[in-house]
Amino acid sequence: MGRLAAGSLTERVTLTNASAAIEDGQGGWLESESGPEWTRTVHAERKVLSGSEALRLGQVLGGEVALYTVRYTARATSDTRLTTKTGQTYSVRHVEHDTRREFSLLTCVDNGRN
Repeated sequence: MGRLAAGSLTERVTLTNASAAIEDGQGGWLESESGPEWTRTVHAERKVLSGSEALRLGQVLGGEVALYTVRYTARATSDTRLTTKTGQTYSVRHVEHDTRREFSLLTCVDNGRN
């Protein structure tokens, strides 16, 4: 991955990881070891992928497939939800981290509006 100027990260998005509840063995529920819901607002660069690019990545067509580049964060996983400032939500399907831990590439599929 080539170097990316920070000036190209022009869109603000919110990354959210919901905490998964686990059974406590007595009929109740506990929060997972990951703790409560994790939310972070970051700057990102957005690139909408064409049909052939989406097919190469093995993504199911039907919704918009976009590639978001954000500053490196280890908390971004395939369970992450991405929300734009206009209310558009995306499910993160694949995360690829830069080898220098400078940036993370998030392949996302459109979920519609909140």
